[in-house]
Amino acid sequence: IDDAGTKLKSSDAGAVLGAEIPTGTQATELVLPFELPPRSVAKIASLRGKLRALVPGRQVKFEFADIAKAAGKSQRRGGVEVTVDAVRLNSEIWEVHMRLRLDEDNRALESHRGWAFQNLSYLVDAQGEEIDNAGLETTMQSKSEVGVAYFFDREEGLDGLTWVYETPAAIVELPIEYELEDLTLP
Repeated sequence: IDDAGTKLKSSDAGAVLGAEIPTGTQATELVLPFELPPRSVAKIASLRGKLRALVPGRQVKFEFADIAKAAGKSQRRGGVEVTVDAVRLNSEIWEVHMRLRLDEDNRALESHRGWAFQNLSYLVDAQGEEIDNAGLETTMQSKSEVGVAYFFDREEGLDGLTWVYETPAAIVELPIEYELEDLTLP
């Protein structure tokens, strides 16, 4: 609503806007498409709306002991299930193929959302030393599930190693109502 009490018009009323917040940041910019008000309008008196934020729940750790023999095993924590589909040697690189399934279908795994590919995946040896992965590849994606192959460059093999995967226990939808007042226009 402008300073004369007139409603501002959206230039695309049916648009659904989205913003991906990179890990480690606490803010983002959103562009709200409005038709330009007349030059006589000096302020936006009130800008009100509602955001729908998808936020991670508490972090959980999945540990699959003796990963070389863990194909077909699943674990569940909170609203998340992790399954090891296959463990295999491809040339000189070991591949751990897994699936992450969310109980709630809140569109948290849509293809443009990259949070699932930032989850930690590593091996742990008998001495507790972490062995980081050498990369990953998406193998499948649906509304509630994503498949990833993690690569490990380890000529000694994977016998006796534990594979660890860390992810949020759930992705929670939070509605956020906001109102900004007295925004001076240029």
